[in-house]
Amino acid sequence: MSTLISKVGNYPLCHMTSDTKTQAELEVGPISSTLFHSDLPYVFAREQFELTSYTTWSGSDGGRTFSFTQELIDFKQNNPDLACLIVLEDSAGSKTLFTPTPIMTMGRAINTFYNCSVVGQEYSCAATNSDSQLSSLSRQTINSNYSFATTFYTFDTNDTRITVFKHNRFSQYNCDSSFGSVNFYNWQEFIASCSYANWICISTQGVGDLRSNAGVDIVKIKFIFLNIENSTTTFNRQSDYNGTSSITIRDNQFSVGNIDLIKNAPIISHGLKNTTDTVSPIINGSLVGGAIPTFTAGASFTTGKVTSSGGITRNNTPVIEIPSASNLSTTMEFDFVNKVFNRDGEPVFSAAAASAGLQVIGTTEVEFSMTTGTVYESQNTTSTIATDTGSFSGAGSNTLYLASLVYIPAGSTGTGDHQNLPSCLFAVGNNILFHLHWHVFYTTSVNNENHVAATWYCNIDSSGNITIKRNNRSCNFRNFSSINVGEVGSFKLRLIAMDS
Repeated sequence: MSTLISKVGNYPLCHMTSDTKTQAELEVGPISSTLFHSDLPYVFAREQFELTSYTTWSGSDGGRTFSFTQELIDFKQNNPDLACLIVLEDSAGSKTLFTPTPIMTMGRAINTFYNCSVVGQEYSCAATNSDSQLSSLSRQTINSNYSFATTFYTFDTNDTRITVFKHNRFSQYNCDSSFGSVNFYNWQEFIASCSYANWICISTQGVGDLRSNAGVDIVKIKFIFLNIENSTTTFNRQSDYNGTSSITIRDNQFSVGNIDLIKNAPIISHGLKNTTDTVSPIINGSLVGGAIPTFTAGASFTTGKVTSSGGITRNNTPVIEIPSASNLSTTMEFDFVNKVFNRDGEPVFSAAAASAGLQVIGTTEVEFSMTTGTVYESQNTTSTIATDTGSFSGAGSNTLYLASLVYIPAGSTGTGDHQNLPSCLFAVGNNILFHLHWHVFYTTSVNNENHVAATWYCNIDSSGNITIKRNNRSCNFRNFSSINVGEVGSFKLRLIAMDS
Protein backbone atom coordinates (compact mmCIF):
# COMPACT_ATOMS: atom_id res chain seq x y z
CA MET A 1 0.00 0.00 0.00
CA SER A 2 1.29 3.44 -0.91
CA THR A 3 0.50 7.05 -0.15
CA LEU A 4 2.04 10.13 -1.75
CA ILE A 5 1.55 13.66 -0.44
CA SER A 6 3.65 15.91 -2.59
CA LYS A 7 3.79 18.71 -5.09
CA VAL A 8 4.06 17.74 -8.75
CA GLY A 9 5.03 20.79 -10.75
CA ASN A 10 2.63 23.50 -9.55
CA TYR A 11 0.01 21.01 -8.36
CA PRO A 12 -0.35 19.63 -4.84
CA LEU A 13 -1.15 15.92 -4.90
CA CYS A 14 -2.49 13.35 -2.46
CA HIS A 15 -2.72 9.82 -3.90
CA MET A 16 -3.44 6.70 -1.86
CA THR A 17 -3.51 3.21 -3.39
CA SER A 18 -4.29 -0.29 -2.11
CA ASP A 19 -1.07 -1.74 -3.57
CA THR A 20 2.59 -0.75 -3.65
CA LYS A 21 3.53 1.87 -6.24
CA THR A 22 6.61 3.92 -7.01
CA GLN A 23 6.60 7.69 -6.66
CA ALA A 24 6.45 8.05 -10.43
CA GLU A 25 3.43 5.75 -10.59
CA LEU A 26 1.68 7.75 -7.85
CA GLU A 27 2.29 11.07 -9.61
CA VAL A 28 -0.38 10.28 -12.25
CA GLY A 29 -4.15 10.39 -12.27
CA PRO A 30 -6.45 7.84 -10.63
CA ILE A 31 -5.64 4.21 -11.45
CA SER A 32 -7.40 0.90 -10.79
CA SER A 33 -5.97 0.56 -7.27
CA THR A 34 -6.64 4.18 -6.23
CA LEU A 35 -8.38 4.61 -2.87
CA PHE A 36 -8.17 8.40 -2.86
CA HIS A 37 -6.92 10.92 -5.41
CA SER A 38 -6.92 14.68 -5.02
CA ASP A 39 -8.05 15.20 -8.63
CA LEU A 40 -11.50 14.26 -7.25
CA PRO A 41 -13.15 12.36 -10.12
CA TYR A 42 -16.09 11.49 -7.85
CA VAL A 43 -19.77 12.35 -7.86
CA PHE A 44 -20.30 13.87 -4.42
CA ALA A 45 -23.37 14.25 -2.28
CA ARG A 46 -23.25 17.79 -0.93
CA GLU A 47 -25.94 19.61 1.07
CA GLN A 48 -28.98 17.57 2.09
CA PHE A 49 -32.44 18.71 3.19
CA GLU A 50 -35.18 16.44 4.55
CA LEU A 51 -38.90 17.26 4.74
CA THR A 52 -41.06 15.16 7.07
CA SER A 53 -44.25 17.18 7.45
CA TYR A 54 -46.99 17.28 4.81
CA THR A 55 -50.58 18.36 4.20
CA THR A 56 -53.18 16.81 1.90
CA TRP A 57 -53.99 18.61 -1.33
CA SER A 58 -57.28 18.15 -3.21
CA GLY A 59 -58.82 15.52 -0.99
CA SER A 60 -57.86 12.13 0.35
CA ASP A 61 -57.02 10.77 -3.11
CA GLY A 62 -55.11 13.90 -4.16
CA GLY A 63 -51.48 14.62 -3.37
CA ARG A 64 -49.29 15.25 -0.35
CA THR A 65 -47.68 18.66 -0.14
CA PHE A 66 -44.37 19.15 1.69
CA SER A 67 -43.50 22.78 2.43
CA PHE A 68 -39.89 23.83 1.97
CA THR A 69 -37.87 25.02 4.92
CA GLN A 70 -36.46 28.51 4.62
CA GLU A 71 -32.98 26.98 4.61
CA LEU A 72 -33.85 24.94 1.51
CA ILE A 73 -35.44 27.94 -0.21
CA ASP A 74 -32.36 30.08 0.47
CA PHE A 75 -29.96 27.36 -0.69
CA LYS A 76 -31.83 26.82 -3.96
CA GLN A 77 -31.91 30.54 -4.65
CA ASN A 78 -28.17 30.79 -4.05
CA ASN A 79 -27.43 27.66 -6.10
CA PRO A 80 -30.03 27.67 -8.90
CA ASP A 81 -28.11 25.36 -11.24
CA LEU A 82 -26.93 22.69 -8.81
CA ALA A 83 -28.07 19.17 -9.72
CA CYS A 84 -30.30 17.54 -7.14
CA LEU A 85 -31.53 13.99 -6.57
CA ILE A 86 -34.91 13.71 -4.83
CA VAL A 87 -35.42 10.72 -2.52
CA LEU A 88 -38.97 9.61 -1.70
CA GLU A 89 -39.52 7.50 1.44
CA ASP A 90 -42.78 5.67 2.08
CA SER A 91 -44.50 4.84 5.36
CA ALA A 92 -42.68 1.48 5.57
CA GLY A 93 -39.28 3.16 5.34
CA SER A 94 -38.55 2.05 1.75
CA LYS A 95 -36.72 4.58 -0.43
CA THR A 96 -36.75 5.37 -4.13
CA LEU A 97 -35.37 8.12 -6.35
CA PHE A 98 -37.87 10.42 -8.01
CA THR A 99 -37.62 9.90 -11.77
CA PRO A 100 -39.01 13.00 -13.56
CA THR A 101 -40.27 11.34 -16.74
CA PRO A 102 -42.33 13.96 -18.64
CA ILE A 103 -45.92 12.83 -19.29
CA MET A 104 -48.39 14.61 -21.59
CA THR A 105 -51.96 13.47 -22.20
CA MET A 106 -53.92 15.64 -24.55
CA GLY A 107 -56.68 15.74 -27.09
CA ARG A 108 -60.14 16.84 -28.06
CA ALA A 109 -63.47 16.17 -26.37
CA ILE A 110 -66.12 17.30 -28.90
CA ASN A 111 -65.10 20.99 -29.31
CA THR A 112 -62.93 21.35 -26.21
CA PHE A 113 -59.18 20.76 -26.18
CA TYR A 114 -57.14 19.62 -23.17
CA ASN A 115 -53.54 19.03 -22.19
CA CYS A 116 -52.34 17.58 -18.88
CA SER A 117 -48.57 17.68 -18.29
CA VAL A 118 -46.78 16.13 -15.31
CA VAL A 119 -43.36 14.70 -14.51
CA GLY A 120 -42.72 11.35 -12.88
CA GLN A 121 -43.36 7.66 -13.39
CA GLU A 122 -45.40 5.85 -10.75
CA TYR A 123 -44.76 8.83 -8.46
CA SER A 124 -45.12 12.30 -9.97
CA CYS A 125 -43.93 15.45 -8.20
CA ALA A 126 -44.77 19.08 -8.83
CA ALA A 127 -42.68 21.88 -7.31
CA THR A 128 -44.89 24.97 -7.05
CA ASN A 129 -45.63 28.09 -5.03
CA SER A 130 -49.47 28.10 -5.18
CA ASP A 131 -52.57 25.93 -5.41
CA SER A 132 -53.35 27.47 -8.78
CA GLN A 133 -50.12 26.07 -10.20
CA LEU A 134 -51.08 22.61 -8.99
CA SER A 135 -54.50 22.89 -10.60
CA SER A 136 -52.81 24.05 -13.80
CA LEU A 137 -51.15 20.63 -14.17
CA SER A 138 -54.33 19.22 -15.68
CA ARG A 139 -55.56 22.42 -17.32
CA GLN A 140 -52.85 23.27 -19.81
CA THR A 141 -53.80 24.27 -23.32
CA ILE A 142 -54.04 22.76 -26.76
CA ASN A 143 -55.92 24.46 -29.60
CA SER A 144 -57.76 23.28 -32.70
CA ASN A 145 -54.50 23.31 -34.67
CA TYR A 146 -52.98 21.00 -32.02
CA SER A 147 -50.33 23.46 -30.92
CA PHE A 148 -49.42 23.16 -27.26
CA ALA A 149 -48.67 25.38 -24.31
CA THR A 150 -46.97 23.19 -21.71
CA THR A 151 -45.28 23.89 -18.40
CA PHE A 152 -43.60 21.13 -16.43
CA TYR A 153 -43.57 22.14 -12.77
CA THR A 154 -40.08 21.04 -11.76
CA PHE A 155 -37.88 22.75 -9.13
CA ASP A 156 -36.80 26.36 -9.48
CA THR A 157 -35.92 29.30 -7.28
CA ASN A 158 -39.55 30.51 -6.97
CA ASP A 159 -40.88 27.26 -5.51
CA THR A 160 -41.90 26.94 -1.88
CA ARG A 161 -43.26 23.38 -1.76
CA ILE A 162 -43.41 20.04 -3.53
CA THR A 163 -46.49 17.84 -3.98
CA VAL A 164 -46.23 14.11 -4.65
CA PHE A 165 -48.86 11.90 -6.33
CA LYS A 166 -48.89 8.16 -7.00
CA HIS A 167 -50.48 6.59 -10.07
CA ASN A 168 -50.97 3.23 -11.68
CA ARG A 169 -50.59 5.31 -14.78
CA PHE A 170 -49.37 2.69 -17.18
CA SER A 171 -51.03 -0.50 -16.01
CA GLN A 172 -52.65 -2.33 -18.89
CA TYR A 173 -56.30 -1.58 -19.56
CA ASN A 174 -58.42 -4.14 -21.42
CA CYS A 175 -60.68 -2.15 -23.71
CA ASP A 176 -64.23 -3.38 -24.12
CA SER A 177 -65.64 -4.75 -27.37
CA SER A 178 -66.09 -1.29 -28.84
CA PHE A 179 -62.30 -0.99 -28.93
CA GLY A 180 -61.69 -4.42 -30.39
CA SER A 181 -60.65 -5.97 -27.05
CA VAL A 182 -57.04 -4.76 -27.26
CA ASN A 183 -54.84 -3.62 -24.40
CA PHE A 184 -54.51 0.06 -23.67
CA TYR A 185 -53.43 2.33 -20.85
CA ASN A 186 -55.34 3.21 -17.70
CA TRP A 187 -55.46 6.99 -17.19
CA GLN A 188 -58.21 7.18 -14.59
CA GLU A 189 -56.01 9.06 -12.13
CA PHE A 190 -56.49 12.23 -14.18
CA ILE A 191 -60.28 12.22 -13.84
CA ALA A 192 -62.37 14.35 -11.53
CA SER A 193 -65.78 13.36 -12.92
CA CYS A 194 -66.27 11.91 -16.36
CA SER A 195 -69.59 10.65 -17.60
CA TYR A 196 -68.30 8.35 -20.31
CA ALA A 197 -64.76 6.97 -20.10
CA ASN A 198 -63.36 7.47 -16.60
CA TRP A 199 -59.88 6.40 -17.64
CA ILE A 200 -58.77 9.39 -19.70
CA CYS A 201 -57.84 12.90 -18.66
CA ILE A 202 -60.42 14.61 -20.88
CA SER A 203 -64.21 14.44 -21.09
CA THR A 204 -67.18 16.59 -22.02
CA GLN A 205 -67.27 17.71 -18.38
CA GLY A 206 -63.70 19.00 -18.33
CA VAL A 207 -60.62 18.12 -16.34
CA GLY A 208 -60.23 17.92 -12.58
CA ASP A 209 -57.22 18.12 -10.30
CA LEU A 210 -54.56 15.45 -10.47
CA ARG A 211 -55.40 12.36 -8.40
CA SER A 212 -53.49 9.56 -6.68
CA ASN A 213 -55.40 6.50 -7.77
CA ALA A 214 -52.76 4.15 -6.36
CA GLY A 215 -52.81 5.63 -2.84
CA VAL A 216 -49.92 8.00 -2.17
CA ASP A 217 -47.75 6.66 0.66
CA ILE A 218 -44.77 9.05 0.78
CA VAL A 219 -44.03 10.47 4.24
CA LYS A 220 -40.52 11.91 3.72
CA ILE A 221 -38.76 13.73 0.91
CA LYS A 222 -35.04 14.40 0.88
CA PHE A 223 -33.15 16.70 -1.51
CA ILE A 224 -29.56 15.58 -2.21
CA PHE A 225 -27.55 18.27 -3.97
CA LEU A 226 -24.56 17.10 -6.03
CA ASN A 227 -21.30 18.57 -7.26
CA ILE A 228 -22.89 18.69 -10.72
CA GLU A 229 -23.99 21.80 -12.60
CA ASN A 230 -27.41 21.24 -14.17
CA SER A 231 -28.60 24.19 -16.26
CA THR A 232 -30.28 24.39 -19.67
CA THR A 233 -26.82 24.64 -21.26
CA THR A 234 -24.53 22.60 -18.99
CA PHE A 235 -24.63 19.22 -17.28
CA ASN A 236 -21.24 18.36 -15.83
CA ARG A 237 -19.14 18.40 -12.69
CA GLN A 238 -18.73 21.79 -11.08
CA SER A 239 -15.79 23.80 -12.29
CA ASP A 240 -14.88 25.27 -8.89
CA TYR A 241 -12.12 22.68 -8.35
CA ASN A 242 -8.71 24.35 -8.41
CA GLY A 243 -5.81 21.96 -8.92
CA THR A 244 -3.23 24.55 -7.90
CA SER A 245 -4.81 25.23 -4.49
CA SER A 246 -3.51 23.68 -1.32
CA ILE A 247 -4.49 20.41 0.33
CA THR A 248 -5.40 20.86 4.00
CA ILE A 249 -5.71 17.87 6.32
CA ARG A 250 -6.86 18.34 9.92
CA ASP A 251 -9.30 16.51 12.17
CA ASN A 252 -11.84 19.28 11.55
CA GLN A 253 -10.85 20.20 7.99
CA PHE A 254 -10.25 18.29 4.79
CA SER A 255 -10.08 20.48 1.71
CA VAL A 256 -8.58 19.77 -1.70
CA GLY A 257 -8.50 22.41 -4.41
CA ASN A 258 -11.07 24.52 -2.51
CA ILE A 259 -13.45 21.52 -2.23
CA ASP A 260 -14.58 20.82 1.33
CA LEU A 261 -14.42 17.02 1.71
CA ILE A 262 -16.03 17.06 5.12
CA LYS A 263 -19.17 18.37 3.42
CA ASN A 264 -18.73 16.32 0.21
CA ALA A 265 -18.65 12.52 0.20
CA PRO A 266 -18.82 10.11 -2.77
CA ILE A 267 -22.05 8.37 -3.75
CA ILE A 268 -21.70 4.59 -3.72
CA SER A 269 -23.05 2.26 -6.42
CA HIS A 270 -24.47 -1.18 -5.64
CA GLY A 271 -25.37 -1.89 -9.28
CA LEU A 272 -28.58 -3.54 -10.51
CA LYS A 273 -30.31 -5.71 -7.92
CA ASN A 274 -33.22 -8.17 -7.90
CA THR A 275 -35.86 -9.15 -5.35
CA THR A 276 -33.70 -12.12 -4.31
CA ASP A 277 -30.90 -9.75 -3.20
CA THR A 278 -30.25 -8.08 0.13
CA VAL A 279 -28.06 -4.98 0.10
CA SER A 280 -25.94 -3.75 3.02
CA PRO A 281 -24.49 -0.23 3.19
CA ILE A 282 -20.74 0.21 2.81
CA ILE A 283 -20.44 3.56 4.61
CA ASN A 284 -23.66 3.36 6.64
CA GLY A 285 -25.42 5.59 4.14
CA SER A 286 -29.00 5.51 2.84
CA LEU A 287 -29.76 2.80 0.28
CA VAL A 288 -32.06 4.06 -2.48
CA GLY A 289 -33.58 2.36 -5.54
CA GLY A 290 -34.20 3.89 -8.94
CA ALA A 291 -36.45 3.48 -11.97
CA ILE A 292 -36.49 0.06 -13.62
CA PRO A 293 -34.62 0.33 -16.99
CA THR A 294 -36.74 -2.33 -18.68
CA PHE A 295 -39.49 -0.56 -20.64
CA THR A 296 -41.60 -2.81 -22.85
CA ALA A 297 -44.78 -1.77 -24.67
CA GLY A 298 -47.87 -2.31 -22.55
CA ALA A 299 -45.97 -2.96 -19.32
CA SER A 300 -46.26 -0.79 -16.21
CA PHE A 301 -43.80 2.08 -15.76
CA THR A 302 -42.34 1.28 -12.36
CA THR A 303 -39.64 2.32 -9.96
CA GLY A 304 -37.75 0.12 -7.54
CA LYS A 305 -37.33 0.66 -3.82
CA VAL A 306 -34.88 -0.48 -1.16
CA THR A 307 -36.61 -1.49 2.05
CA SER A 308 -35.43 -0.50 5.53
CA SER A 309 -33.84 -3.97 5.86
CA GLY A 310 -32.01 -3.80 2.50
CA GLY A 311 -34.54 -5.76 0.45
CA ILE A 312 -35.32 -4.96 -3.18
CA THR A 313 -38.94 -4.49 -4.25
CA ARG A 314 -38.55 -5.12 -8.01
CA ASN A 315 -36.09 -6.86 -10.30
CA ASN A 316 -33.51 -4.77 -12.19
CA THR A 317 -33.52 -1.98 -9.62
CA PRO A 318 -30.43 0.28 -9.77
CA VAL A 319 -29.28 0.88 -6.19
CA ILE A 320 -27.07 3.65 -4.86
CA GLU A 321 -25.93 4.56 -1.37
CA ILE A 322 -26.04 8.18 -0.34
CA PRO A 323 -23.64 9.17 2.47
CA SER A 324 -25.04 10.74 5.60
CA ALA A 325 -25.17 14.51 5.71
CA SER A 326 -22.36 16.33 7.49
CA ASN A 327 -22.90 18.83 10.28
CA LEU A 328 -20.88 21.39 12.20
CA SER A 329 -19.42 18.72 14.49
CA THR A 330 -18.36 16.33 11.71
CA THR A 331 -14.70 15.31 11.96
CA MET A 332 -12.21 13.37 9.83
CA GLU A 333 -9.77 10.63 10.79
CA PHE A 334 -6.86 9.98 8.41
CA ASP A 335 -5.48 6.46 8.84
CA PHE A 336 -2.53 6.21 6.45
CA VAL A 337 -1.42 2.87 7.88
CA ASN A 338 -4.69 1.07 7.05
CA LYS A 339 -5.38 3.26 4.03
CA VAL A 340 -8.72 4.67 5.07
CA PHE A 341 -10.12 8.16 5.59
CA ASN A 342 -13.08 8.11 8.01
CA ARG A 343 -15.75 10.79 8.27
CA ASP A 344 -17.56 10.54 11.60
CA GLY A 345 -16.24 6.99 11.82
CA GLU A 346 -17.49 5.98 8.37
CA PRO A 347 -14.88 4.90 5.74
CA VAL A 348 -15.81 7.34 2.98
CA PHE A 349 -12.42 6.80 1.31
CA SER A 350 -11.32 3.17 1.67
CA ALA A 351 -10.79 0.04 -0.40
CA ALA A 352 -14.48 -0.91 -0.09
CA ALA A 353 -15.72 2.59 -0.89
CA ALA A 354 -13.27 3.04 -3.77
CA SER A 355 -14.42 -0.22 -5.38
CA ALA A 356 -17.99 1.09 -5.47
CA GLY A 357 -17.65 4.89 -5.36
CA LEU A 358 -19.03 6.61 -8.45
CA GLN A 359 -16.43 8.33 -10.61
CA VAL A 360 -17.18 10.29 -13.78
CA ILE A 361 -15.89 8.46 -16.87
CA GLY A 362 -17.54 10.57 -19.56
CA THR A 363 -20.42 12.76 -20.73
CA THR A 364 -22.59 12.94 -23.82
CA GLU A 365 -25.62 14.76 -25.18
CA VAL A 366 -28.27 13.92 -27.78
CA GLU A 367 -31.33 15.89 -28.93
CA PHE A 368 -34.50 14.41 -30.40
CA SER A 369 -37.97 15.66 -31.36
CA MET A 370 -41.31 14.22 -30.25
CA THR A 371 -43.35 13.44 -33.32
CA THR A 372 -45.32 10.24 -33.57
CA GLY A 373 -45.18 9.90 -37.34
CA THR A 374 -48.15 8.21 -38.96
CA VAL A 375 -49.94 5.82 -36.62
CA TYR A 376 -52.46 3.29 -37.84
CA GLU A 377 -55.08 1.49 -35.79
CA SER A 378 -54.20 -1.48 -33.57
CA GLN A 379 -50.51 -0.65 -33.90
CA ASN A 380 -47.63 -1.64 -31.62
CA THR A 381 -44.37 -0.71 -33.32
CA THR A 382 -40.92 0.45 -32.19
CA SER A 383 -38.53 2.58 -34.24
CA THR A 384 -35.11 4.15 -33.73
CA ILE A 385 -35.19 7.95 -33.52
CA ALA A 386 -31.58 9.03 -33.00
CA THR A 387 -28.26 7.51 -32.07
CA ASP A 388 -25.37 9.10 -30.23
CA THR A 389 -22.12 9.35 -32.17
CA GLY A 390 -20.22 6.91 -29.96
CA SER A 391 -20.04 5.02 -26.71
CA PHE A 392 -18.63 5.80 -23.29
CA SER A 393 -15.10 4.46 -23.04
CA GLY A 394 -14.83 2.01 -20.16
CA ALA A 395 -18.59 1.64 -19.64
CA GLY A 396 -19.87 -1.77 -18.57
CA SER A 397 -22.98 -3.63 -17.48
CA ASN A 398 -22.91 -2.03 -13.99
CA THR A 399 -22.22 1.52 -15.16
CA LEU A 400 -24.78 4.00 -13.86
CA TYR A 401 -25.69 7.29 -15.52
CA LEU A 402 -26.82 10.61 -14.15
CA ALA A 403 -29.46 11.86 -16.57
CA SER A 404 -30.94 15.29 -17.18
CA LEU A 405 -33.55 16.34 -19.74
CA VAL A 406 -34.14 19.80 -21.16
CA TYR A 407 -37.59 20.36 -22.71
CA ILE A 408 -37.57 22.59 -25.79
CA PRO A 409 -41.09 23.70 -26.83
CA ALA A 410 -42.10 23.43 -30.49
CA GLY A 411 -41.22 26.62 -32.34
CA SER A 412 -38.62 27.69 -29.79
CA THR A 413 -36.21 30.30 -31.14
CA GLY A 414 -33.90 30.62 -28.13
CA THR A 415 -33.08 29.19 -24.72
CA GLY A 416 -35.40 31.49 -22.77
CA ASP A 417 -38.33 29.07 -22.92
CA HIS A 418 -36.32 25.89 -22.33
CA GLN A 419 -37.22 23.91 -19.22
CA ASN A 420 -34.65 21.99 -17.24
CA LEU A 421 -35.81 18.84 -15.44
CA PRO A 422 -34.32 17.44 -12.21
CA SER A 423 -31.54 14.87 -12.35
CA CYS A 424 -32.25 11.16 -12.13
CA LEU A 425 -30.53 7.79 -12.50
CA PHE A 426 -30.31 5.63 -15.63
CA ALA A 427 -28.78 2.17 -16.04
CA VAL A 428 -28.15 -0.38 -18.78
CA GLY A 429 -31.48 -1.16 -20.44
CA ASN A 430 -34.51 0.81 -21.67
CA ASN A 431 -34.87 4.05 -19.70
CA ILE A 432 -38.13 5.93 -20.27
CA LEU A 433 -37.71 9.52 -21.50
CA PHE A 434 -41.16 10.81 -22.42
CA HIS A 435 -44.72 9.54 -22.74
CA LEU A 436 -47.46 11.09 -24.87
CA HIS A 437 -51.12 10.05 -24.91
CA TRP A 438 -53.35 11.57 -27.59
CA HIS A 439 -57.14 11.20 -27.45
CA VAL A 440 -60.03 12.55 -29.44
CA PHE A 441 -63.76 11.99 -29.78
CA TYR A 442 -66.30 14.12 -31.61
CA THR A 443 -69.60 12.94 -30.11
CA THR A 444 -70.79 11.70 -26.75
CA SER A 445 -70.58 8.13 -27.98
CA VAL A 446 -67.65 6.10 -26.70
CA ASN A 447 -67.62 4.40 -30.12
CA ASN A 448 -66.12 7.57 -31.57
CA GLU A 449 -63.01 7.63 -29.39
CA ASN A 450 -59.50 7.38 -30.82
CA HIS A 451 -56.23 6.85 -28.93
CA VAL A 452 -52.50 6.91 -29.58
CA ALA A 453 -49.81 6.33 -26.95
CA ALA A 454 -46.19 7.07 -27.82
CA THR A 455 -43.29 6.36 -25.49
CA TRP A 456 -39.71 7.50 -26.13
CA TYR A 457 -36.92 5.71 -24.30
CA CYS A 458 -33.14 5.61 -24.14
CA ASN A 459 -31.56 2.21 -24.68
CA ILE A 460 -28.11 1.91 -23.14
CA ASP A 461 -26.20 -1.28 -23.85
CA SER A 462 -23.43 -2.82 -21.73
CA SER A 463 -20.75 -1.02 -23.78
CA GLY A 464 -22.26 2.43 -23.24
CA ASN A 465 -23.88 2.82 -26.69
CA ILE A 466 -26.94 5.09 -26.63
CA THR A 467 -29.99 4.70 -28.88
CA ILE A 468 -33.20 6.75 -28.69
CA LYS A 469 -36.30 4.73 -29.58
CA ARG A 470 -40.04 5.33 -29.82
CA ASN A 471 -42.91 2.90 -29.34
CA ASN A 472 -46.29 3.77 -30.90
CA ARG A 473 -49.37 2.01 -29.59
CA SER A 474 -53.00 2.46 -30.66
CA CYS A 475 -56.50 1.03 -30.36
CA ASN A 476 -59.03 0.64 -33.17
CA PHE A 477 -59.73 4.05 -34.75
CA ARG A 478 -63.13 5.66 -35.26
CA ASN A 479 -63.57 8.14 -38.14
CA PHE A 480 -59.83 8.00 -38.93
CA SER A 481 -57.70 5.83 -41.16
CA SER A 482 -54.51 7.08 -39.50
CA ILE A 483 -53.32 9.72 -37.01
CA ASN A 484 -50.18 11.87 -37.02
CA VAL A 485 -49.78 13.88 -33.81
CA GLY A 486 -47.97 17.13 -34.56
CA GLU A 487 -44.61 18.05 -33.05
CA VAL A 488 -44.87 18.46 -29.29
CA GLY A 489 -41.36 19.87 -29.07
CA SER A 490 -37.99 18.26 -28.48
CA PHE A 491 -35.81 17.08 -25.65
CA LYS A 492 -32.10 17.37 -25.04
CA LEU A 493 -30.81 14.36 -23.10
CA ARG A 494 -27.55 14.79 -21.19
CA LEU A 495 -25.83 11.79 -19.58
CA ILE A 496 -22.89 11.52 -17.19
CA ALA A 497 -21.47 7.99 -17.09
CA MET A 498 -20.32 6.91 -13.62
CA ASP A 499 -18.34 3.84 -12.67
CA SER A 500 -16.17 2.64 -9.82
